[in-house]
Amino acid sequence: MNGDSGTSTPHTTQLRALLFTDLCDSTLLVERMGDAAAAELFQDHDRLVMALQQRWNGQQIDRSDGLFMLFERPVDALGFGLDYQRGLQALGGKRNILLRARIGLHVGEVLLWNNSAESIALGAKPVEVEGLAKPMAARLMQLAQPGQFLVSATAESMVRRAAGDLGEVAQGLKWKSFGRWRFKGVAQSMEVFGLHDPATRGLGRPRQTAKASRDIPVWRQPLVMTAEVTLAAALLVGGWLLTRPQPAIAFAERDWVVVG
Repeated sequence: MNGDSGTSTPHTTQLRALLFTDLCDSTLLVERMGDAAAAELFQDHDRLVMALQQRWNGQQIDRSDGLFMLFERPVDALGFGLDYQRGLQALGGKRNILLRARIGLHVGEVLLWNNSAESIALGAKPVEVEGLAKPMAARLMQLAQPGQFLVSATAESMVRRAAGDLGEVAQGLKWKSFGRWRFKGVAQSMEVFGLHDPATRGLGRPRQTAKASRDIPVWRQPLVMTAEVTLAAALLVGGWLLTRPQPAIAFAERDWVVVG
């Protein structure tokens, strides 16, 4: 938005760490807990987010069932995500419920602009963010299983080296590559990494979605592998038929002798 309405400041391109979260089964929680108890839980959740946002220098861009956060330092995004998962675990433990979130972290260039006070009063977000990095981070989050933290190869190369700066927050972390994945609308595939945090134990193979799927080499695809097995079996049978030994006396080659 721009032009005569004066609804925004000029766009600027900046490199940012983008973190998306999704609070799993939030609607089901409301149904099970009831409106009042669920409202109290979400208020505690919001206080947790604000405290972590201040601790890790995050900027909240949007929220619904999850969060969209920006960070200048990728390692701060990592710290926020780890503390957020642990905070959810603690909130759920107090109420004897399981609280888990999917998290996706990516680093890339984005366009940023501030909406005017008039636009904000009408319901617009204070800050708008656009760029390819945004859907990439969102699709990473959608790949994650409940309680799982997925990181793009771009982000992994930055945060893994700096994870030691987090101190106790990063103790015991294990990284696992889930291979290369293809995202709808993006030409090149991307390697995806998972974080195993002993405190939350969120690890498992990512789930395929309509907008992201595993980039499997042609020779490993199911139909190709089936064809390869069938061809190998046919060659083995053909080879056996060609090389099997002939009987010492073939029945068809006997001379018939009439006795009588």
